[in-house]
Amino acid sequence: MRNYLDTLAQHKLRAIILILLIPGSVAAGGFFYLQSYLSQASFWAENQTIGVQTTANLSAVQTASQQSTEQLYELLQTRTFVEDLAKGAQYPGQKPDGSLPDRVVSEIRHNLNVSWSGPHIVTISFRDDDPELSARVVSSTLHLFRDTVLRFKREDATLAVSFYQNQLEQYRTELTRASEELRAFKEKYPAPTDPKVSRPPAQEQELTRLENQYEQASTLYDGALHRLDDARLTSAAQVQEAPSSFRIMDQPRVPRERTTDIKKLSVAALAALCLAIAMVLILALVENWTNDSLRSRHDASMITDLPVIGCLPYMDLRRKGRKAKQKRAQNAIYPEPLPSSQRAQEVR
Repeated sequence: MRNYLDTLAQHKLRAIILILLIPGSVAAGGFFYLQSYLSQASFWAENQTIGVQTTANLSAVQTASQQSTEQLYELLQTRTFVEDLAKGAQYPGQKPDGSLPDRVVSEIRHNLNVSWSGPHIVTISFRDDDPELSARVVSSTLHLFRDTVLRFKREDATLAVSFYQNQLEQYRTELTRASEELRAFKEKYPAPTDPKVSRPPAQEQELTRLENQYEQASTLYDGALHRLDDARLTSAAQVQEAPSSFRIMDQPRVPRERTTDIKKLSVAALAALCLAIAMVLILALVENWTNDSLRSRHDASMITDLPVIGCLPYMDLRRKGRKAKQKRAQNAIYPEPLPSSQRAQEVR
């Protein structure tokens, strides 16, 4: 390991030049080569854009823009959404049946970016060599996501009303059954006409049970009816408010000038830096392997069994200054790190 470090230290200038030259060349070339047309648009998002409800913890820490961004990213992972997006944007490469090859799907997902800024603003952007295509993709994504939000809201409203309707029908059936049982009991065992005469204890107990059953069924039915009315009002309000909860702030425009893709440029520069570092290490490794000179006692012990009594000092003549001269003189006089050692005395 020390030999490798010594080799790197001897060629540190070359290593620094190589590490700076390769990433710099890649960054300079990528600045002009990785240019394309960027089109973007933004919209205003409100909480709970999709779905009846979300996890309470997520709603507590996420803003409306963050929720919408994650929801749009999840939709982009579905092939149906991407194919509908491409159909609306007239994206090239579509098959006659409207499906897309895997290469085109990956290309759309890679070039389409969704980001949020602030608690409500979501921005959609797309890069391509065709400026009109980039604007069409952004427009198609924006309107398709808006239609999906509205459709899901309508489905959620219909689902809530349908749930309470089914519950109301179930409670109506129970109320009808309890009412029929109570009526049948009273017809079979009418109340005594004489106030001084009371029902037998068994009949009185059964009558009390039937009356309680009827009251409980009636309470459940009234509660379900009230919840159904609330759900209908809430659903109607949600459907009416849905368009206002998704407002397009900036319409997509056809870009006029090319811009550099900073994301791709950063990835390319980082990859070039890693390549340069790997090349420096490989060159140091190769040079160390091909260097057959003896640079330490360990190297000498690998090729001979003769004892080593001393080493010629390594003198860096390029170093200047008084301290460097003193170090060279000291190295020349004392070849061992410890001047008073027995091995140093033998060398003398």
